Amino acid sequence: MQLIETEESQNYLDLAKSLAKEFAQTAVERDAQGGTPKDERDRLRQSNLLKLIVPKEYGGLGQNWITVMQITREFAKVDSSIAHVFSYRVSASNFVALDTD
Repeated sequence: MQLIETEESQNYLDLAKSLAKEFAQTAVERDAQGGTPKDERDRLRQSNLLKLIVPKEYGGLGQNWITVMQITREFAKVDSSIAHVFSYRVSASNFVALDTD
């Protein structure tokens, strides 16, 4: 199911699919070794996808939850821990949008 509404959103989804492909190459090995996916977390930070839901006026990408959930799904297809880290971080960053100060 594809619910992407804008070209900008599609570009972020395409970026996530590319990252997911990278993450898939090492997912089994990382899972067997345990620990934390540091390199993958760094790649997420570098991609700016962690700022998806933050409004543009606060330096974010101003995307909607449909885009966020579709990107989370792409990560979950290859590595559930990456999807968890991504969704948790993006959810927490939503509080920026709620700040009235």
